[in-house]
Amino acid sequence: KINRSYKVELNPNNKQRTLLEKSVGCARFAYNWGLNEKINLWKSEEKSLTAIDQHKILCSKKKTEFPWMYDVTKMAPQEALRDLDTAFKNFFRGLKQGKKVGFPKFKSKHKDKDSFRISFGFYVTNSTISIPKVGYVRLKEKGYIPTKNVKINSMTVSKKADRWYISVQIEQDIPEPTNQIESVLGVDVGIKTLATCSNGDVFENPKYLNKTKKKLAHAQKNLARKKFDKEIKRSSNNRNKAKLKV
Repeated sequence: KINRSYKVELNPNNKQRTLLEKSVGCARFAYNWGLNEKINLWKSEEKSLTAIDQHKILCSKKKTEFPWMYDVTKMAPQEALRDLDTAFKNFFRGLKQGKKVGFPKFKSKHKDKDSFRISFGFYVTNSTISIPKVGYVRLKEKGYIPTKNVKINSMTVSKKADRWYISVQIEQDIPEPTNQIESVLGVDVGIKTLATCSNGDVFENPKYLNKTKKKLAHAQKNLARKKFDKEIKRSSNNRNKAKLKV
């Protein structure tokens, strides 16, 4: 029995993209709200609340103060508060052990990683994956995530450069490895060629980076020309688009 992670790129439609963005924003809001509440409570009463207690308080305020949170799964803010609780535990454990562990910081929309975690309520098929409140989202790589005789523990949805990914944590049984060697193949990895095998097969080096260096340089130069407002620390929409291209 082993735990293994499978990460696949998603292919959501426009409606699903909006719901994924909302889920990420909701998780980030819950983390920042919980951090602010923890700081204020400690300053006033020198007390601290667990992730479960904070989630109960947040749920009681949903209907009146944060009704937009009903658009996304409740696990997005719930898991964010658990992450916050873990961050505080690591901080105080580091203080006791004399290690330098930074105090939890507020998450930024533009600097921090866009992600949210789901602990249950999902279903995986050969070509799609079900995300609560989002629906069945298509996978760009079909059949990569195992679906038979496995137990899915959790899923993490993340965004990078306007692309969405899902990482699925799976518990599965694998057969005992056998030591029977039927044949041996030698592989020489090089620069001129990607690989040369002892049986005579040669794999040419595609050199993708060299082919796209001009495009990358042009995109970086275009990004450098875009304005960044240092006073309010905010980029223009055109700069954000140029950043995505890089």
